[in-house]
Amino acid sequence: MSKYMSQVIALTGSFKNVFVDHVGHDLNSHADALAGLRAVRATHDGNRTIVLGEVLTPSFEPELQEVMDIHLAPSWIDPLIAYLKHATLPTDCKEAHKIRCPSASYFLDPTGVMYRRSYIGPDLCVIHE
Repeated sequence: MSKYMSQVIALTGSFKNVFVDHVGHDLNSHADALAGLRAVRATHDGNRTIVLGEVLTPSFEPELQEVMDIHLAPSWIDPLIAYLKHATLPTDCKEAHKIRCPSASYFLDPTGVMYRRSYIGPDLCVIHE
């Protein structure tokens, strides 16, 4: 819908006056009924049929979008992932303890995505920051 909105904004420049009003769903039932009647056509034998169609191409060309290249900086989850994957810990005992203790709350799925275990609901996916 945002693509259609950008087309509407581009076309409003060619008119003197434009008035746009939002009509709530509860007040739009009359327009929905009229649109439904337009889709129903009478055939040659008098029966009314609903004509269905499929739009295979958009009514405008989509704009090319830029893809941003993101380089991930080191994060707090990197040592946890290294410990969960390869059981590697820092040589400093205090730093190793800071990784080993909270690692019981996390796990890696087969694709390598890290999750935090949850007691109440579903496991939570951890996002690299």
